[in-house]
Amino acid sequence: MPGIVRFALRSESGAPPPSAIDEPLADRQAASEARAAGASTLFELFAAVAETHPDVMALQTFRDGRWLRYTYGQALTATANVASILATRYGIGRGDRVALWASGSPEWVITTFAVHRLGAAIVPLDPQWPAAEIAQAARQVEVKLICGLPRLIAAAPELADAAECPVVALAAPLVPEPDVPLMSGAEKVASAKPSSSEDLASILFTSGTTVAPKAVPLTHANYLANVRDLVPLMRLSRERLLSVLPIHHVFEQMVGLLVPLTGASTISYVAEIKPTEISWMMNVTRPTVLVAVPRLLQLLHGGIFQSVRAGGPMLGMLFKVLFVLSKLTGARHGHRLFAKVHRRFGGSLRRIATGGSALEPDLGRSFQLMGFEVAEGYGMTETSPVMTVNPWGEIRFGSVGRRLPGVEVELRPPEEASGLSEGEGEIWVRGDNVMAGYYGNPEATAEVLQDGWLNTGDLGYFDADGYLYISGRTKDVIVTDAGKNVYPEEVELRYRDLPGVEELIVLGLPPREAQESGRRGEQVSAVVVPRPDAPAEDVEAIRAAIAERSAEVPSYQQISRIELWRGELPKTTTLKVKRGRLRDAILAGERGSSAPEPSPASAAEPDATALSEAQTWVIDTVARLTRTRPDQVAAEDRLSDLGVDSLTRAELVAAVEERSGRRLDDEAVARLVQVRDLFGLLPEV
Repeated sequence: MPGIVRFALRSESGAPPPSAIDEPLADRQAASEARAAGASTLFELFAAVAETHPDVMALQTFRDGRWLRYTYGQALTATANVASILATRYGIGRGDRVALWASGSPEWVITTFAVHRLGAAIVPLDPQWPAAEIAQAARQVEVKLICGLPRLIAAAPELADAAECPVVALAAPLVPEPDVPLMSGAEKVASAKPSSSEDLASILFTSGTTVAPKAVPLTHANYLANVRDLVPLMRLSRERLLSVLPIHHVFEQMVGLLVPLTGASTISYVAEIKPTEISWMMNVTRPTVLVAVPRLLQLLHGGIFQSVRAGGPMLGMLFKVLFVLSKLTGARHGHRLFAKVHRRFGGSLRRIATGGSALEPDLGRSFQLMGFEVAEGYGMTETSPVMTVNPWGEIRFGSVGRRLPGVEVELRPPEEASGLSEGEGEIWVRGDNVMAGYYGNPEATAEVLQDGWLNTGDLGYFDADGYLYISGRTKDVIVTDAGKNVYPEEVELRYRDLPGVEELIVLGLPPREAQESGRRGEQVSAVVVPRPDAPAEDVEAIRAAIAERSAEVPSYQQISRIELWRGELPKTTTLKVKRGRLRDAILAGERGSSAPEPSPASAAEPDATALSEAQTWVIDTVARLTRTRPDQVAAEDRLSDLGVDSLTRAELVAAVEERSGRRLDDEAVARLVQVRDLFGLLPEV
């Protein structure tokens, strides 16, 4: 079977040995802090590490049946070669912008530092964005060149004309192989560097480009302020880190790249975000540190306990005993008691840094009892990104930790201060890590920045020891449990003009089974007002129209929950919908005037006698991955309605591939909207 053949090609003999560590940990940590303190640009930081540790493995991935690996010395040489190509062929120089439309890889990192080496800035873009939005983003921030994944570029031949700039594949020959020596004249061409730490390092989009796009310019000083605060706290010297999060997010850039890089760590990139791929890479690269969002931890945790259940009642009882023993010993021996779990993750993993959305305390405690430290932090793109973090060894689950040394935090009464507890307030921050303002958007800047202070839009409170707790949010942005920020207005535009719909308002609502599933993020939900003349039977037509439109929408913006509302929505005198009031009404069970309570599509029970064995397997697999009873999963259910996000989808695709014995291409995966779409992927059907 093709899937098995691919993995058979890879053996542990191809994995790099752990880097030799000669100097004591304290000396390595001191050297990391010195490098961070002495750098004025990100390229200077990278070059200082590379010149000190040229033979240490820096970046690696396994792709197309072979390893691609760069030592720090090779990566530094590659940045000079790429910078030379960028300058001579595309005219990239100081002050220019280069877009990166790709997932994390050694090529992404090398090109980034090559761009910085020339004094230019990167514009990281989401690989899930369609070409039209990439072109719009490129025009908005005046990108001079787009570097993209070869498959994305091949599928968008019109991009260069639409973006009004050249497009090049983020691969060889732009990024030479590791053994390519310094090209003639490359060092001279690539000698330019930003003259000031205040030069622009990147422009990051916090949302798509369809509705009032917000682009965040971050300087080298912004990034380095966060690096200097985090390096002493995270203590990532000569670690092995597995990178699985989207690198166009600043969280992964900071915690998954810059901080471990400062300590001369080895960073491995997963070629595909699939459970089988992640598991294989863990076993081969044996990471000591993982950067994750809570949803990924839930998937890993679920995989552990799925194996326990498959092992029978005796193994289940043994696990309960091991948890009791670990708790009695203060989790000091968790890594020994749960040695088999640790071997599942490569045997060396000890620390997990998480952010992006709220971590369920019980999930963190469970990992802690199994011998893993899980430290949650808090931040946003506008703050480069980290503001608070739980220090290793002093973790308080439920809290996002203490403020960083260079970050000031104030709690202020919000404009609508009703219902706040004592000590609770809106979180405002100030520091060298805070952006100066949104790119070309003074109105949006004025809404969040006042005298250098940034309004996060979150509510919180401190305990007596200075640990911050997030208690709510005053802004409309939806934060999913996969750590994605979703802006309601943008989703509403994607779903506009649906047949039979009078109004459609997007809100963030908790999953219906939130308590059972342990998921704390919000679902992208739609409150739909059918047209007054629409008959009751048109409700299913509306659902079908939403499902059809979802096939054209990035997975994290797809509507996952639909609530019907009859009559007028709660609005201001200027006819703006009161989202907060509407959300409270929905959670309280209100559905407007005379609104019939719809029976969700997922309540339809499948006729077991009409299902083949393979179809039954699909139903059972979807139910298991979404923590739903099989009798609540129907063929016509939309996957997003059942809570299938991008990470769960990856796990589902991996299960189908394993059963069918064939790999699914990106187009086949993109067409998966309803449960029934999975049926046709299995040969038995």
